[in-house]
Amino acid sequence: MKDLKKKKSTKDLVEALKKASRERKEQLWADIAERLAKPSRQLHSVNIEKISKLAGKNKGKILVIPGKALGKGELAAKAEVSAFSFSREAREKIGKNGKAMDLWELMESKKKAKEMTIVL
Repeated sequence: MKDLKKKKSTKDLVEALKKASRERKEQLWADIAERLAKPSRQLHSVNIEKISKLAGKNKGKILVIPGKALGKGELAAKAEVSAFSFSREAREKIGKNGKAMDLWELMESKKKAKEMTIVL
């Protein structure tokens, strides 16, 4: 990994995701790690309204955001969302009609890649 100017916790997460990709033989984890390794200004931000639309199309799948979940909009469908970070409002809205978890939690849950969809 390049010498990134990132927090140690972010670097640790990127390394853990790469390791999970190798051990589980699932490319999804390496893809998320690659996206998180980019400069912070290039991380994706996704609003609740987009999450709501995608939750309806991807029923039963975990929506993975390699960036920040933001609170604009309302969550109409039940959704399980994992993100690098959440705004306070986004975490509250998702918590009312689903589950919000960080990427560490998702990685440790041993869920299969086929149960997830990356949201950009």
